[in-house]
This record gives sequence, structure tokens and C-alpha cells, in this order.
Amino acid sequence: MAYLPPSVVRPDCVLGRCHHCWYYRELKRQQAKRQQVKRQQVERISVIELPKSSRFCPRDDSLVTVEVGGLTVAPCILGVVGSMAYGLTREGSDLDIGGVFVYPTESLLGLHTPPDSVGGVSSEEDFRLHEVGKAIRLLLKANPSVLELLYLDEYLQVTEDGQSLIDLRESFLATPKVRLAYGGYAVSQLRALQKLGDRFSSKTAGRTEKHARHVLRLVEQGTSLLTTGTMSVKVAEPGRLFELAALVKSDPERFCSLAEQRISKLDTAHSVLPETTDDAQIEKFLLGVRRRHYAG
Repeated sequence: MAYLPPSVVRPDCVLGRCHHCWYYRELKRQQAKRQQVKRQQVERISVIELPKSSRFCPRDDSLVTVEVGGLTVAPCILGVVGSMAYGLTREGSDLDIGGVFVYPTESLLGLHTPPDSVGGVSSEEDFRLHEVGKAIRLLLKANPSVLELLYLDEYLQVTEDGQSLIDLRESFLATPKVRLAYGGYAVSQLRALQKLGDRFSSKTAGRTEKHARHVLRLVEQGTSLLTTGTMSVKVAEPGRLFELAALVKSDPERFCSLAEQRISKLDTAHSVLPETTDDAQIEKFLLGVRRRHYAG
């Protein structure tokens, strides 16, 4: 059967998206093209090829490099994040890799600047890397996904710039920003779970429990940051967290009540953090990085 133009579709087609519809075919083609461009944008990172040295790796040929925006860069921080870092892996869990890289300063001064973030998905791992300027903007908002990069127990790669950024991590901590970032994300996830209610299926239950685990983990980490000034990325009692998160399926009302109590504790916890971030130290670091990476 010939494919029909968008104006002529089968009578039983819903919204013009049946498999015999030109619109449907063109939509899928464009989606596939976007995915192909995304895969080609960054060289695939292979965990097997990563250097075995941990905390510090000198700037030499042993560094992992990535192609971003036509430039070859070596991440200054590269580490395993996500479920494996939290100690919450289960069969079928993805391997997530996060990191920070630095562009040559001159590449940021022209009319057309390269992308400040890059990510990709393969059959073995997912990864997302941020340019140091973008990473710092996110860190100033206490973004949990980026902030955890500065608190990992071990790293796949850390350069001198990366170690300096890790040493600066306390400068990004401020009471209102930590409360807003960690508490706000937990609340938004909880509201989404409450809307779902008991409408579970075998396909959605596992993912819903994963979101429930992350709600509890974020509240735990945010509370730790506020009350102690630091946090552990790895969950202290993963078995207990799995048990509590399972309530979202067996007893949603009880889970939501438990989560709300913990969020309330985060909101009211006495904080040892300052009220503002140390912008002077952060700017000093960033300007130093830009000077070191300027070849002009």
C-alpha cells in the first residue's frame, strides 16, 4: 500500500498517526534522525577503557577524551553517578556517568559557541557532561544531580581543575538554595506519585518505585547537607529504602504520609549552612580556569 500525504489518511486513523499514514511515517523518520545526530555528537564513552587511577590523573595521553561541538576535551571530573553511586542498583539498572569538562577559552568568545552540555545513551551506559561554566551555574542553584559529582567516594578521572572544583564544594552550599533544590524536587516527585494514585501496572510499578526511592534519597541527602554541612552520595541503609519505597505500590497513602513527614523535617531542620553562596571564591576559581585554558 502506498503511503498517503498528510491530507489523505485512512478513515480509521486516529489523529493521522496510523502506520499507513504519511504523517506518522515522517514523524518517526524525523525522530530517528534526531537520535542519530545525538549519537554522533559525542564519542561513546566505554567504561572498560577508562583509566584505573582514581582521585587524580595527570594531564597526559592517559586521559579520557570526548568530542564535543567539534572540539576534543578531557573531562576534569568523571564519575559513576545514579543508582550505582547510591548503592541502589538492581538487575537491569543502567550505568550512569556524569562529569564536567572545560572548553578552550577562545572557543567561548566568538559568535557561535559550542554546546554547554552533552549527553548520550548506549546499550551499556547513559552519560551527561556539563561544561564548567554550565556546571557552576547549576551548582549555584544546588542542583542535586551536579552537586553529587563533588561528593563521590571515588572517581574515574579527576584533573587538577577538577580537584580544585571538588575542594570548592562547600562554597556552593547555602541554606535557602539547598532547601529549595532538594525539597522542591522531592515535593514535585511526590505530587506526581499522588496523582498516579493506585493506577499501577506491571510496566509502571518498577519505575514508580524508583521515583519513590529517589524522593526519599533526596530528602535524606538534603537534610544531611543542612544539618551537617556535608552528605554521603551512597545511601546508608539501601535495604530499608527499598522497603519504604515499596509502600508506594502496596500502601500509597502511607508512603505519601511518610514522605511528607520527611520533607517537613527538611523544611524545618536547623541549618549549619550560610545564607548565601561564596560567590567571590567561585568566581576566582572560574576566572583562573578560563585563564589557564586560554591559548591566545
